[in-house]
Amino acid sequence: MVRGHINPSSAPQPFYPRVSRRLRRQTNRVGHSAEFLEPPPQPSQDRPTPVPKPTAASSANQTTAPSEIDLSEIDRDALPQATVIPPRSATCPQSSVSPMRTPEKPWRWSLVGIGTLAVFGTIGLTAYLWLSGLPPLPDCEKISLLSPETQRLYCAQDVARSGKLSDLLKGIKMLEPLTADHPLYQEAQQSIAKWSRLVLLLAQEKINQSDLQGAIDAANQIPKTSPVYEEAQQAIANWQQQWQAGEALYAKALEAVKQQDWKLAFEQVAEMGYLEQDYWRLQQADVLSKQILLQKQSRERLTQAQKLAKGNSPEKLGEAIELAMQVAPGTDAWAEAQTVLQQWGQTLLTTGLQQWQAGEVNAALTTARQIPLHLSLPAAAKDLVTFSHAHQRVAESLQDPQPSWKQVWNLTEAIAAMQQISTDSLVYKEAQVQLQVWQAELEDMTQLQLAAMLAGIGQKPALEAAIERARQVAADRPRQAQAQSLIATWQQKIEQLEDRPYLQRAHQLAAAGQIPNLQQAIAQAQVIPSHRALWSEAQSQIMTWQRQIEILEDQPLWNQAKALADRGKLEEAIQAAAAIRPERALYLEVQASVETWKAKLREIQIAEDQKLLDQARDLASRDRLTLAIEVASQIAPGRALYFEAQGLIGIWLKERDSIWKTWATEDGASMTAPSPGEGIGSEASEASLSEAEPSSSPSEETSESEGTTSEGDVSDAEQ
Repeated sequence: MVRGHINPSSAPQPFYPRVSRRLRRQTNRVGHSAEFLEPPPQPSQDRPTPVPKPTAASSANQTTAPSEIDLSEIDRDALPQATVIPPRSATCPQSSVSPMRTPEKPWRWSLVGIGTLAVFGTIGLTAYLWLSGLPPLPDCEKISLLSPETQRLYCAQDVARSGKLSDLLKGIKMLEPLTADHPLYQEAQQSIAKWSRLVLLLAQEKINQSDLQGAIDAANQIPKTSPVYEEAQQAIANWQQQWQAGEALYAKALEAVKQQDWKLAFEQVAEMGYLEQDYWRLQQADVLSKQILLQKQSRERLTQAQKLAKGNSPEKLGEAIELAMQVAPGTDAWAEAQTVLQQWGQTLLTTGLQQWQAGEVNAALTTARQIPLHLSLPAAAKDLVTFSHAHQRVAESLQDPQPSWKQVWNLTEAIAAMQQISTDSLVYKEAQVQLQVWQAELEDMTQLQLAAMLAGIGQKPALEAAIERARQVAADRPRQAQAQSLIATWQQKIEQLEDRPYLQRAHQLAAAGQIPNLQQAIAQAQVIPSHRALWSEAQSQIMTWQRQIEILEDQPLWNQAKALADRGKLEEAIQAAAAIRPERALYLEVQASVETWKAKLREIQIAEDQKLLDQARDLASRDRLTLAIEVASQIAPGRALYFEAQGLIGIWLKERDSIWKTWATEDGASMTAPSPGEGIGSEASEASLSEAEPSSSPSEETSESEGTTSEGDVSDAEQ
């Protein structure tokens, strides 16, 4: 280990190639620390030994390990001999100490390395981007058959991607010149095959759009090299054949329509259903079917109208015209319908003019109203038709009690039509009278319409303003009745706006649902007088709230009755429910349950009393009538079997009375003809008459022997 300071000026500084900066740092670190670790040895009087030049071995070691060098592995003889500088003291002048050499800065080499890496990285990245970048795309707008094949293939695929027929054909034409020996031929043929099939599908759509020639032109552009070519040619032939068949059926159906052979026409429609093309099988068949049906309906209506018109009465002619007006334009019956309409209209017009001249104005207007306006009629006679139609329009529009702009518009049109009637017309004088009436009605209607617009706001001031405007229609005006009706309606709306808060307050009070709240709500609703618009609604609410009060009052009684019924005390439940009077709200509900309870109680009573009744019948069957009567009498009044028991008791009483009478008769006969034992016999008979029944009426605890004896006595007595 070298210790002490190294004096750079005391020895030559040889160049050590590839010596790491770490070695220099360690060396400097060792030199500085030696000053404080050991005292320096005595300086030698001799000159310092020159540092030998580095040997080959040291140079080799420095070359192979430039970055990491251990001082222990360095040949110390190869290093320059450091001169030990003693520590500073008072005896050693300051000027004798040589300054230390500043070590070379290490960050300079780092900057050089980073810069080198940056340069080479930039070059590599630029090369990668240049190698991996796509070549510029070709301009497909300028592509031609002379362009490179790769560009044509790209542009053809790009154009055909839209799926349009023109683009598909354009793509096929771009790739069609490629020969079989070209590397792109197979890929081009695959694209042509795919696009050809799409072209064929689009051509089929043209067939469905009734464009046969367009479909044929598109299919003919499929190249012969395409695998779809044969299919396209077959499709063209099939289209032409199907088209000819469809046209023939269509023409035959139209001819049948002209002949009014509806059956034959519909048969052609059925034949179209067997064609393969959807255009004829579905579209044209549906169109033809509707056309035949329309032709048939129009012809039937015209025929029916002609039958009605044979009577030449105005009423029948009017009905005939109405039917003939329903003949559809474009049908075979249309032209004929227009001809007969002209004839019938002229007939009605003649009749109407005659009625007008005879003073039958209303009848003339009714007759002329049936004549269509579009008919070609004489000007003088057409005024009557115009008058009648204007009169009808006004009459229909004024039927609505509510004013509307439609009514104003109809009146305006009617007035305009009446103003066109010439002064020399037959109906001019009457038209002027009616014109003045309609003008007055138009003024009133305009006034009422403005009032209705104000009332439509719905607020009280607006309604009052509407009423004031409607009152401007005087009593002698034609729409005065309508004005009064509107005023009454708007007055009711004002009353509703005024009284609605009272009713709303009543609803708020009743919302609590308690009896005091409901009573307050009723009192609040009763504030509305009977002549007000909301009186009926208020009374309805009062009845509802009164019903709620009755329910709240009677609900405890009703709950008590139901609780008794649940415990099986049906009679008590019925008595408790009887406290709810018939006029109360719960009465019907209570009575329904009471009837159910009565039915259950009846079943219970029948089950209980049936045993007594069966026992009484058993006793009566053994001639123990008095005991049977006593047992049956235990069924109290009001019980289910009471009347049945009373009926049996009556029967048994009669039987017993009959027996007693028989005994009395027998006893009387025996007293009339005494025998040797008369006294004894008489006493026995009397005893038997008086004691037979008591002896035969023992309690249920009497022994069977006593019963048998009594039964024997009664039986002997009856004999």
